[in-house]
Amino acid sequence: MRKNLCEMLSFEDVDGHVISIILNELESSGAEISGSNPWIIDTYNNGVVLKGEWNEKNALLKVSVIQKDQYIQCSQVTNTIQTLMASLHEKLDEVRQAK
Repeated sequence: MRKNLCEMLSFEDVDGHVISIILNELESSGAEISGSNPWIIDTYNNGVVLKGEWNEKNALLKVSVIQKDQYIQCSQVTNTIQTLMASLHEKLDEVRQAK
């Protein structure tokens, strides 16, 4: 089993709809996804490979960086993930409020 190279990130209020959007967006951006909860995601970007684990009962998504190029700092990877998740939640909030 691969170990986490960077700080594990946790995201709350992640339902099945959010998971579907995340996986679709990753595939659209050229990532290769294997497995089914947990998922292994090869981003094909700076050697970054992620592991995503979703606890449906608690609506909690945990994301780990399990591989990256040596010159990439963990903060770069985790900041990118956090920004993308915040943007996704903002868009979903807008959709929910429009209903």
